[in-house]
Amino acid sequence: MDEACRSCGLRRDCQSVYEALGKAKGPSVVWKSIFIFLAPLAVFAVSATGLDVWMKGRIENPSFRTAAVFLLSAVLAVLTAAAIRLAVPSWRKRSSGCGKEQNDFCSEKDI
Repeated sequence: MDEACRSCGLRRDCQSVYEALGKAKGPSVVWKSIFIFLAPLAVFAVSATGLDVWMKGRIENPSFRTAAVFLLSAVLAVLTAAAIRLAVPSWRKRSSGCGKEQNDFCSEKDI
């Protein structure tokens, strides 16, 4: 990698960008990432279990019941993912780096 940087005309700019990114401070996104990926899976699993128990006495054919449980659980998981997708832009607005507005993570010269 050092050889590639030596021959690059923008190596000083590149290094300063990586240094600035390394020093950037911001909120952790670990819990948001875990929530974004696991919430739809959890909704699917819980709804599949609940719907299967609820439909046992209502639908006698096991194949049809399995298909119905799967489809309804998938619909609930997709709705959950859509709701999360709608929430993500609001998370991004609160914790976005430097932009048009000054926030806790920007200084006057960054804007």
